Amino acid sequence: MGWQDLLQDIPKERVLPWVGGRRLVDRDRTFEIKGKLPEEHGWHRFQIGGTRHASWSGAAEPDPCFDEGRSTLTGYLVGDRLIPDGAAVVPDPAALIEQTLRVHLVDRGLDRFSRGLVAQDPGGPWIFVRQEFPLGPEHEVQAAFVDGRPDIRGIR
Repeated sequence: MGWQDLLQDIPKERVLPWVGGRRLVDRDRTFEIKGKLPEEHGWHRFQIGGTRHASWSGAAEPDPCFDEGRSTLTGYLVGDRLIPDGAAVVPDPAALIEQTLRVHLVDRGLDRFSRGLVAQDPGGPWIFVRQEFPLGPEHEVQAAFVDGRPDIRGIR
């Protein structure tokens, strides 16, 4: 028995988000996907062993615990953009890109200004994890946005 036998891992199946390319991030590890790639962005099963390679196994349901042990943010979702809680945002749709974060794998059908939780691995993209409970003023904030009001003072 040599040192390679002692270090050899039994491959594990992990459910991870895939947003394109051959690079896959899982917490502090980065893998290169060998072989076939998924056909569309989403949550997928990957076989991961003791090397820096992963192989695609198939589509999967989102991991409800994906946020555990990762950087997270909450805020309001506008399409595939997140306005983090506490951010000062100019209510100009043209400036939205510079003031928000791009989020991948956002559930289809969410209302504009839905609250959401997103998570990120180091060096990876922000991934939608789940919708959060509203704080209360979402409807009024959406009306202010649609009306083009310069601020949301007075909304509680």
